[in-house]
Amino acid sequence: MLKLEESLSREQVLLHELQFRDRVKSAEYHYAVSFEFDGFFDDALVDMLFEKIKQLSKEVEFDSFKLGCSWPEVDDAQKNHLKFSVQTKLINMIEKDLGKKAEFSLHNLEFLIDFNKKLVLIRIQPVFVRGRYCKYSRGIAQTEFFCNRCRGNGCWYCKGTGHFSSESVEQLIAKTMVPVFDSKLMILHGAGREDMDVLMLGKGRPFIAELLMPKKRVADLKKITEEINSSCAEKISVNSLEFCSLKDVSLLKDALHDKVYSAFVTSDKEVDFSKILLNENIPVRQRTPTRVIKRRADMERAKKVTVLRIGEITKTEFVVVMRTSHGTYVKEFISGDGEKTVPSISSLLDAHCSCKLLDVTEICE
Repeated sequence: MLKLEESLSREQVLLHELQFRDRVKSAEYHYAVSFEFDGFFDDALVDMLFEKIKQLSKEVEFDSFKLGCSWPEVDDAQKNHLKFSVQTKLINMIEKDLGKKAEFSLHNLEFLIDFNKKLVLIRIQPVFVRGRYCKYSRGIAQTEFFCNRCRGNGCWYCKGTGHFSSESVEQLIAKTMVPVFDSKLMILHGAGREDMDVLMLGKGRPFIAELLMPKKRVADLKKITEEINSSCAEKISVNSLEFCSLKDVSLLKDALHDKVYSAFVTSDKEVDFSKILLNENIPVRQRTPTRVIKRRADMERAKKVTVLRIGEITKTEFVVVMRTSHGTYVKEFISGDGEKTVPSISSLLDAHCSCKLLDVTEICE
């Protein structure tokens, strides 16, 4: 049996983790086994192909499947005959002998009989689990943070590590989920993201974990929750885990959520907090911030901020709690970013203000 790295390219060697991630994500099929046959009218052909299918799928947990064939160049009449005599028979055998259900669209496993390459291939559909995560450390990224110069190889810029952070929410969740589902890797899809130095508190940020090439599809999500929360205490926690489907990923990413932030702010002078009206919508214009201009289009965005509370700590230190519209650059709303954000906490207070600590306390539904 050919494994993923062999079936995709027998000559290439996996050099580092990012190449492997890219290869798994882009693979059309995951495993393959070769076969020989003397012609379509060989009485043993269908039985032989069925044995190859059983060989490929014996370690994979699945309830539903799709089976297709790649035929040599034959006319339509011959193709229709072959579909009935080979393809339909195989589908019936898998349903009857393996107790699986043929499904065209929503299936766990896809078989392809390629008569040109003489291969039986399978593609294992991902498992999707949604939930919410909280992040309690200011040194953890949301997703695996590969160096953008060497793409994970290791270079002087990332000090040979290939990463800009040693851990991520994605990696910490994957440590539990990947072995449970016996998958190759996990990709985390978030409803937005927070900066690495920002905490995610409250009920947490909605996410979907996509488990790629899973050999297991059934798991106790309550136990997974307990294991992640126990092994990752003081780093992250998860809650509300449930199975979902591919269509939920786009719904998650397209959803526009207001967020509530709590920020610890310092000022270069004493300020008069009465200059900021509470619980009133503030229309904000933001140009792309200086800190992300290299990777984001330079454009102006219209946002909305509502300052909910301001708590004085000292004459030049305070905490501000605010509700912001989706995609607001909160640090820049505080500093003004050289008047790229107008208005800002700095302009409203007529002072130079800096965000020293920032927490997301709520993702609003």
